[in-house]
Amino acid sequence: MPTIRQKKAFKRVVENHGNVSRAMLEVGYDPTTAKNPKNLTDSAGWKELMDEYMSDSELAKKHREQVS
Repeated sequence: MPTIRQKKAFKRVVENHGNVSRAMLEVGYDPTTAKNPKNLTDSAGWKELMDEYMSDSELAKKHREQVS
């Protein structure tokens, strides 16, 4: 289950078009941790958020919309 901070970071990543390090800093992660965004994106909580909000089928749908 994602933590509150992971959820906040996920929301900020969406709002700032994908900058994970910046999102991490904005929601209170330590700057040292934010320099290694893989610490967040490899976590089980982050993967759960990705599956919930950006499933493979949704990503494929958005890709098809952009290509068309």
